[in-house]
Amino acid sequence: MRVAARIDDIRQELNLTVSEFAELLSKTPSEVADWLSGGHNFTQDTYTLIEVLTGKRIFEGIAVTV
Repeated sequence: MRVAARIDDIRQELNLTVSEFAELLSKTPSEVADWLSGGHNFTQDTYTLIEVLTGKRIFEGIAVTV
């Protein structure tokens, strides 16, 4: 859930709607909305895509527990 919240923070930092964010990532708005709901397991490719296209780090500032 923290990752989804961070991705939504990135979207908001860029002042993008869900539809605009989806377009930037070449995804459908419903797919991105699913991501942001917190029920999606992200792949490394998805993390990389978001970071490269937005210029923002996903895991910066997120506490990770092991």
